Amino acid sequence: MNFGIKTFIYFLIITFSITIYLKIFKTFEANYDSDLLKKLKQKNYRFIAHAGGGIDDLKYTNSLEAVNKSIKDNFKLIELDIRETLDNVFVGVHEWK
Repeated sequence: MNFGIKTFIYFLIITFSITIYLKIFKTFEANYDSDLLKKLKQKNYRFIAHAGGGIDDLKYTNSLEAVNKSIKDNFKLIELDIRETLDNVFVGVHEWK
């Protein structure tokens, strides 16, 4: 098949662009993962307080009280679920009910 010079140039540009994009994206992803794993291994953090941690026999409260208790219990990794309300306030909540 004869695609012509214009089609060939477009093909090269698209191929080059995709290659560059994948290299940048893959490099960023690999660095992030390896850096995170190194930090986790160095500090030997074994547990993550999910949604701030448990408090008063409740799980996943995303509350300040739960975060404070997790800090007191020596958790170094604390995950929160944060959402923005319609009036632009950020709150700790997993989902609206």
